[in-house]
Amino acid sequence: MKPTSVVTVFLTHSGKVMLARRSAHVGTYKGAWAGVSGYIERLPLEQAIVEIREETGLSESDIELRGIGIPVVVEDTALNAKWMVHPFLFEVTDPARVQADWEAEEIRWVEPAELQSLPTVPGLDRALSSVWPPFGDSDFWTRLRAVATDTTNGATTLALTALNALIDFRHRCPSPEFERAIKALAACRPSMGVFPHLAARLLLGDTSAEALMLELKNAVSESARHAAEAIAGYHSILTISYSSAVKEALIMRAATEAPLSVIVAESRPGLEGFTLAKELAAAGINVTLITDAEIGLFVEDSDCILVGCDAVTEDDMIQNKAGTSLAALAAWSAGIACLAVTQTHKITPPGFPLAIEEQDPKAIGQVVGVKCRNLVFDRTPISDFDAVYTESGALDSDRLTAIRSLLGAAKLST
Repeated sequence: MKPTSVVTVFLTHSGKVMLARRSAHVGTYKGAWAGVSGYIERLPLEQAIVEIREETGLSESDIELRGIGIPVVVEDTALNAKWMVHPFLFEVTDPARVQADWEAEEIRWVEPAELQSLPTVPGLDRALSSVWPPFGDSDFWTRLRAVATDTTNGATTLALTALNALIDFRHRCPSPEFERAIKALAACRPSMGVFPHLAARLLLGDTSAEALMLELKNAVSESARHAAEAIAGYHSILTISYSSAVKEALIMRAATEAPLSVIVAESRPGLEGFTLAKELAAAGINVTLITDAEIGLFVEDSDCILVGCDAVTEDDMIQNKAGTSLAALAAWSAGIACLAVTQTHKITPPGFPLAIEEQDPKAIGQVVGVKCRNLVFDRTPISDFDAVYTESGALDSDRLTAIRSLLGAAKLST
């Protein structure tokens, strides 16, 4: 069963946590105690702030981020429901400013231990334990919040930014807090495999954050080199969205004497493909920019599709920009090669609840009476690709199994 993604926000003040008893007007769990919660329709942290404003009347100036938890998967057999709960913790400057809306029948500030004696929504104790107690300082959370809400930069750039914040925090925090900061890093972009992967490596203690930064940068270049060698015999290559490794591979390929033209799908609504097209053209490559809907038409003019990757999932899927799965189907229909380029750092640790990212629906448009959705990623079976190239060359099942076995020892799940 596919889980429904929701946020659960815990507000805290003076060591206590605010709980709300759900009213008779809500759709589920009437009368149960819960945190501030809601269905995810945008980035999880953005959704958390929206729910706080709607359900408590608090503004962003009234709260301070103090925790981002690894998502908790909760199965409710009675409702035949499965939830992916994204937990957050915020410090409230003045609890007297809380004004509950119609969703809450009662508000209560309790000691965390009191949850055990209250009839709560399923999994509430697990969600709280992933963010309690509050930790960190303003600098760390400000920088992690920027990563958690960034819709411009790619996964690798965001991961490097988060690692920098983690390195700086380590110099001024006690050891137990550093381990919690690592887990917060894993959770801040739970749809991008590189975040839980890096966190797992750090928890295993086999490397440092500084070493991982260098390793990741080198991996992008090496994976691009392998991909460039693989596309040496292709002259018309189609891609979608923006991938640093795809860009480097295409520039390396263009440096050879063989002619090359590149077709780039724009990748709505963020138009990441538009940015890639400009950068490739600036590098002297012959580029054609198309709409995403034209992929099926222009695949006939291509002899290869090359895409990036935001995560390699536990069930052998490539998670990448929405539209990738349709591009792979178009490649299969046209009988042309379909390749992906990634880094082993995007292999998701076993058991980590990888999400499908959803961003602000307003980016799609606003129509009265119409619900808009802005799902950013889709998933394509690895078997639909002729090859997936990493810094070590083509990814095979033995290498994938070995990396998963290593990462699994970190037990990065809730």
